[in-house]
Amino acid sequence: MTKKTVTVKINNREYYFGCDSNEESALRSSAEYLNNKMLKIKEETKDVMGAERLSILAALQITQELVEQQSQIQSKKELNQRLAKICQKVEKVIVQTKG
Repeated sequence: MTKKTVTVKINNREYYFGCDSNEESALRSSAEYLNNKMLKIKEETKDVMGAERLSILAALQITQELVEQQSQIQSKKELNQRLAKICQKVEKVIVQTKG
């Protein structure tokens, strides 16, 4: 893979990251998401806070989103497992009824 330096802007500061060319799009999207999250926090709080506090609040909100999504995925997996068991039981009843 070709390594390249990618420049992204987060909270009005430029940051430089080295990444493979196939990772650039994901890096830019992630930086944009983080920047938007930080801007939203600034707007909502109307509080003058330092970059460290702002970064921590953004990280906590993003982590909360991730945890919620993981929980939803787990719930869907459990539901799929239950549905599969029900389908097996229904198929078994159908086979027994035909026999």
